[in-house]
Amino acid sequence: MEGEAAHRDAELSGLTWYKDKLILLPQFPISLVTGISGAIFYIPKEKIKQYLQTQNHAPIKPEKLKFNADGFERFNHDGSGYEAIAFSGDTVFVSIESYAGEMKGYTALGIINFDKREIRLDKNSLTENDYTNRLPNHTEETITLFKIG
Repeated sequence: MEGEAAHRDAELSGLTWYKDKLILLPQFPISLVTGISGAIFYIPKEKIKQYLQTQNHAPIKPEKLKFNADGFERFNHDGSGYEAIAFSGDTVFVSIESYAGEMKGYTALGIINFDKREIRLDKNSLTENDYTNRLPNHTEETITLFKIG
């Protein structure tokens, strides 16, 4: 890869598919741009297939999606961060880790509007998870969605 997503400081921590786009979640999406709104990245599946099926192995530069996390400012510092991401249709789920005296894990949801190249988290959806292992820097590191029935 090349571009901002390839930098070590991006600290990519989550990876999932949204339709035919591979979504790459930085641990601190807000640090990538100024202000509250930040960015996450995506790579179209077709670009990945072309890379794998041809001899031209020029680095892929992921594209950006605006990441609007108004109301989540307390997670934009060391000791916190976004850990995982998953989609169900246009609904996005993220797990967030926070250390402010003790480790806590959270889940939040939002909506992706791909036409506007934006994910918008809902601050009212933030839910603290029952975190039982109490190990430092080990809360919910992944999200798995499944359908029953």
